[in-house]
Amino acid sequence: MKPRTIITFLVLAAFALPSLSPAADITPAEVRAIAKEAYIYGYPMVDSYRIEYGYFVDKTDPKYKGPANEIHNTPRVYTPADKAIQTPNSDTPYSILWLDLRAEPIVLSVPAVEKDRYFSVMLCDGNIFNHGYIGSRATGNEPGDYLVVGPDWKGETPAGIKKVFRSSTQFSAAAYRTQLFSPDDMPNVVKIQSSYKVQPLSAYLKEPAPPAAPAIDFPKIDKAMVKTNFFEYLDFALQYAPAGPEEKEIRAKLASIGIGAGKTFDFKDLSLEHKAAVGLGMKAGDEFPPVNSFWSVTMYDGKSQLLIKNPINRYLINSPMMPDMKKNEDGSLTLYIQKDNPGPDKEANWLPAPDGPPYLILRMYWPKTEGPFHLARRRRQLEAPGHREGEIINYVHSEPNPSPSTHEIPKHRPHFRADRLHHNCNR
Repeated sequence: MKPRTIITFLVLAAFALPSLSPAADITPAEVRAIAKEAYIYGYPMVDSYRIEYGYFVDKTDPKYKGPANEIHNTPRVYTPADKAIQTPNSDTPYSILWLDLRAEPIVLSVPAVEKDRYFSVMLCDGNIFNHGYIGSRATGNEPGDYLVVGPDWKGETPAGIKKVFRSSTQFSAAAYRTQLFSPDDMPNVVKIQSSYKVQPLSAYLKEPAPPAAPAIDFPKIDKAMVKTNFFEYLDFALQYAPAGPEEKEIRAKLASIGIGAGKTFDFKDLSLEHKAAVGLGMKAGDEFPPVNSFWSVTMYDGKSQLLIKNPINRYLINSPMMPDMKKNEDGSLTLYIQKDNPGPDKEANWLPAPDGPPYLILRMYWPKTEGPFHLARRRRQLEAPGHREGEIINYVHSEPNPSPSTHEIPKHRPHFRADRLHHNCNR
């Protein structure tokens, strides 16, 4: 299965298709296991759609940027008022583009950018796979034309195109970052932003356009609706995410409980046993570290990797401390990882951080062998020495190590979300 990350998609209440339920010969235990796997597998697509819906579909949303296949520039850095995505940077003004690749590929053109100014274009598809980069590090600061194609495109690379980037889904996003040197430099950034160009391949080649893709009745979505209609949104998202060879097995499992492209998963049609199994499976997909003994999260100084002094002499948070910590309504746990005390009502959940780069280690003592286990980040990304910008610390320590069956370090680069211990697509 492809390594997954975590972000957006949606629910079609208007599908005029029959509801589907788990096959009669599937036991509740099997339903629970598949529902857990489906939740982890599908979360990136569903949460990704949530962001895209607010940015590019719902014109009543304050975050709305505009339609697909048009670049939308923000001539400022992000502030606390920007709430659609977690951990945006406030260094580089953003330009955002949502690509609809169903009818034909899209050409992205970038101008020449002065050598000492960093810029990047990150391509991130509906699976939350970063499928390409354009910019200072990846392609240089010279001007160029680049082609973004959908998963089924089979054409030849046109003359003048420097590189082709293939999205694994029919919709993809492009996040442009243009370095700002100072507040007085903003006019120069705006000039560069206005030089970013987007056009269909047919327009680039000066040829007739192909037939337009069918209109989509995008279902409304928000965070609350994701919780109550998750698998319906996943049904919708899967229509635009054809399975790769390595996904055939997981897609077959999803289909066995009524989840798949063009289907309508209807929770109310399930038997009581299967309803309970699906609910438990989703909950298990958002769980605490699986251990036979205990787990702990320890904070170190990011430079020396030593324990740090702090006003409450707390160097870690571990599972034995949970009875004294404040839980959320859904049973999850939010940890406040920051230098300053978050306040008396949150202090029990506070892990003091250094006044500088932090270094976090999750230790799992006598870990269970089932997996994989996915960490999820909610608030802030943490950087460790030697890691590239935005990379999450990926150290899982297991004690003791009695046999090769001991829990493996996840192959994904995990995120520390603090309120549950998923993945992200950044930089």
